[in-house]
Amino acid sequence: MAFPPVPTYNERLNRDPKNISTIEYQFFYKSYFLDFSEEPIVWNHFSGDLGSVSFRALLYVPGTLPDNFWQGVQTLNTGIRLMVKRTFITSDFGENYLPKWASWVRAIVDGAKTSFPCINDYLC
Repeated sequence: MAFPPVPTYNERLNRDPKNISTIEYQFFYKSYFLDFSEEPIVWNHFSGDLGSVSFRALLYVPGTLPDNFWQGVQTLNTGIRLMVKRTFITSDFGENYLPKWASWVRAIVDGAKTSFPCINDYLC
């Protein structure tokens, strides 16, 4: 049995969510976030505009919480990935960017442009 090729990040976020099957979303979650424990419970694929900034995002809620979630051990979450023009920028937002109860959310956020001049100069 041959496995289908893993769709790249660009192919997934730029397609219309109505044309992506449940199996494709689940397969992408497992391959991109390397979480093979369970299927994600739910996901949301959307785009938005905040004034002059437009973005596309894909949010996942994993099927299980990390083993140490209720033990008070706060580890740095790298589950949210910020991209600009399909280029990875960072997954390190510091310790307090999300409340602990939402720290297990997985997401990819891709902005069409950024307001940071140094990044704009680098990407343009």
